[in-house]
Amino acid sequence: MTAYIEEIVCFNEAAIRAGNEYLEVVLVPKWGSNLISLKWKKGNLELLRTPSTKEEYISKPYLYGIPILFPPNRIDRGEFTYNQKTYRFYY
Repeated sequence: MTAYIEEIVCFNEAAIRAGNEYLEVVLVPKWGSNLISLKWKKGNLELLRTPSTKEEYISKPYLYGIPILFPPNRIDRGEFTYNQKTYRFYY
């Protein structure tokens, strides 16, 4: 199983995309601990309601995404290192 995590830009915001051969998730840390995308790759199926624009998300954030199961403060200092790169869940 090959897993990956990378920094991307999503709706003009710094974001994190992570996944494996089955699933892919997108998290915009500035918007909180909320996955805004969860995709089943085999079926090319978005499992969550995903906003089309940043404005759509900002106007009704409760319609989109799902909170991740661990809040950022459960990760030591809100950061971790993977593949020799450090990721932070805060600014």
